[in-house]
Amino acid sequence: MDWNKVYKKIEEAEFEKVYTRDTSAIIQQAWVGGLWDVLKNLRASEHLQIGVVHYINNGVVEVWENVKYTNYFSENLLAKNKKGSKFFDKHTSNYLKMLSLLKKYNKQNPSGKVSICGDMIDNIFKGMFGFVVMYYSAVNEKTPKIIREKALKMRDKDNYFYLSDKLIRENLISLYPYLSGLETTILRNEIKDAPSLSLLKKRKKNFVFIGELINKSISLLDFAKEFPKLRFKKDLINNLNTSEIKGLVAFKGSVKGKVKLLRRNEQIDEVKKGEVIVSSMTTPAFLPAMKKASAFITDEGGITCHASIVARELKKPCIIGTRVATKVLKDGDLVEVDANKGIVKILKKNS
Repeated sequence: MDWNKVYKKIEEAEFEKVYTRDTSAIIQQAWVGGLWDVLKNLRASEHLQIGVVHYINNGVVEVWENVKYTNYFSENLLAKNKKGSKFFDKHTSNYLKMLSLLKKYNKQNPSGKVSICGDMIDNIFKGMFGFVVMYYSAVNEKTPKIIREKALKMRDKDNYFYLSDKLIRENLISLYPYLSGLETTILRNEIKDAPSLSLLKKRKKNFVFIGELINKSISLLDFAKEFPKLRFKKDLINNLNTSEIKGLVAFKGSVKGKVKLLRRNEQIDEVKKGEVIVSSMTTPAFLPAMKKASAFITDEGGITCHASIVARELKKPCIIGTRVATKVLKDGDLVEVDANKGIVKILKKNS
């Protein structure tokens, strides 16, 4: 599709930042493609909206969501699920086949061949349709009980997104070793001919993309000025100078330690024993660092998120859902993590 034609037709939309992730651009393109393909299959795509905008900001991906679009998507999927489980069973069966195939890819070393990397990425995109169906069927409490139980069971065992992203990164680095650390900024249509080192470095600082529709090396603020139909809610923090942050208790305990901001996978080896990991969220890739840390603090998450589960397994204090920890806390700050009360106190700022 031509972006300029799409932009003329779309409705005005407001976007909220819902996640910050250290992922490849390609896996996020696959997610957007999965959402759009499901809507087309449901014959609901004539209601043209942009659902997600991705922004690479200093190496990590900010996920900006059009809540109106998400609700519209959920309503259409729910209507389909209420007619029976045929749709759900068909597409999640395909997703499970793709997941099995990805596990086979994972057992092999990256080939360093464009054709194999391309085939793998094509399969990831194909499987994303069923993954999206499974995910939204699981999170919607109105989903018919039989379907939701199936979806929740799949989600509990799921690692499709994480595994796909891992394979994309590994294969891109195998193809272009000199781009290691920048592989997350390569797009699907560029795997046969990677952009220059200088362009990818520029993208790592500021890069906006919407699926496979449009991409620009530009700040989100400038992007919004260029396309005023797309409005982005400011991420407001009332007091950046606060000395106390509150969140939900995932595992009780109390420790003091220095903050280590963990935004990207490449920082995992930087974590020192006894430091307090502060992150938007944690992933399985963070586990080696989490074993060395004394406590975990996250912006996002609930009681069943990765940080919560690992905290309980390792018996380490953990406070989740602070919303602002990564913005208020800095590397080297001395903090007290009181996970009995869900409070993080800044004892000394790192000058």
